[in-house]
Parts: sequence; structure tokens; C-alpha cells
Amino acid sequence: MKAASPTAVRAAPGLLATGGAIAATLIVAIGAASPDSEFAAALFPPWWRANRAFEAAASAGAVVGVGLWPSILIVRGRTEDLSARLRAAGAVLVVQAGAFVPCRIPGEGVTP
Repeated sequence: MKAASPTAVRAAPGLLATGGAIAATLIVAIGAASPDSEFAAALFPPWWRANRAFEAAASAGAVVGVGLWPSILIVRGRTEDLSARLRAAGAVLVVQAGAFVPCRIPGEGVTP
């Protein structure tokens, strides 16, 4: 069996820390979901074209902004079922829009 290279051994802690940070962010994002929020940030599959994600989001409510990536859309809609409608339209993850800087509601704070 071949031994790991010194470079791979040095990179392992960094990769582990990055993976942990991503996992923690997803856990916080899932916990930040608010089914009774008027605005939601919906993450659609990243392999979808931007127009497909936009059409899916628009079927659930009014698209009022785009997140850091074209697959993240900020949607405004009826509070009682917005999250469920976005998930039914294909959203992989739905969170409260104002919870994260890349998903700010237009006109409320600075967008990167």
C-alpha cells in the first residue's frame, strides 16, 4: 500500500475544517427556515439553468431577487405555504431570506 504524500497529510485538516463549516452552515440554514415568513430564499439544483430555476420559483410566488448564485432566488408570497410551494416546485432548500447576507431582501441592507 502506498503512503500518503506529505502534501495530502497537511491538506487534510483544512479540508476537514471546510467540510465541517459547510455542514454547520447547512444545519443553521435548515434551522433558520421559517414557514411563516413572507420572503424566502430558495436554493434550486445548481445544475438547473437559471431560467428553469426562475420559472420554478415564479410558480410559487413573486421573484424579488437573486442570491449569490443564479440557483438561489428570493421569493415573496403568501406566508402560510410559501416553503411548501417552493419545495414542490423543485427547491432543494428553503430558508428565511433575511437570515443570510447573500440572500438579503432587496432594499433591506447591503447585498454582496
